[in-house]
Amino acid sequence: MFLAPEVHAAVWNKAQTGAYGQTYGSATAHCTFASHPALGDTILVGFATYFTSATSTTITSVKDSNNNSYTISPQSPIFNADTNTTEMGIAYLLSAPSNASNTITVTWGKASTGGHLTSIWCDDFSLSSGYVAVFDSDATATGTTDSVNAPTTSVSGNDIVYSTVSTKADVTALNSPWLDGGGAGGGLEAYSGYVANTTSPVAANMTTNPIVPLWASMEEAIRASSTATSPSPSSTILSLAKGTLAVGRGNLSIY
Repeated sequence: MFLAPEVHAAVWNKAQTGAYGQTYGSATAHCTFASHPALGDTILVGFATYFTSATSTTITSVKDSNNNSYTISPQSPIFNADTNTTEMGIAYLLSAPSNASNTITVTWGKASTGGHLTSIWCDDFSLSSGYVAVFDSDATATGTTDSVNAPTTSVSGNDIVYSTVSTKADVTALNSPWLDGGGAGGGLEAYSGYVANTTSPVAANMTTNPIVPLWASMEEAIRASSTATSPSPSSTILSLAKGTLAVGRGNLSIY
């Protein structure tokens, strides 16, 4: 008997164009979408801060202007491959509440130094009815070449995978199969991309300016979990009225 291959529905969609924000010599930066996220949207965020010398700091918070807190991924923050002068992280809001704001702010424990950037980039995704977003995994990598080809985070269902990179120079290309999230673009020392509705891991794939090939890369995978439930076998009861049921050559009486 032939079984048709399983087809995974396009349950993840880009809800609106991404947003980017930057400040200089500050511990905070914010991004602002054109519209407030819709109820139930999933918001994915990347952010970075830069220093003139080796510095370690923490992420104080990621919140929108209505004080809705974003969850910082387990492996955030990480350092760039440049003697700890760049630090980056990612965060997420699995299901936007009714008062979700279009302005999201990251606050670090220290201000960037030497006139360097503190930046944030944000992307908004919608999920089809009948599904909820569940955090799956995150992964990190650093490198010193102009090819960003890591990490590869794990997936366990119908996922959206978000890739974000912070560099010491420009990101010059976002390569297949990644799509431009719009939250960060080349020339801003940061870039974001996404692959939606995938059941397979996807390696990061960007190209940076070879003049200063130093980068940090993170991925996070968010799974679409179905809210549909199957009826319990014990809940299905066959009712037969009193009477006689003809079976084969005889009769079956029901009392």
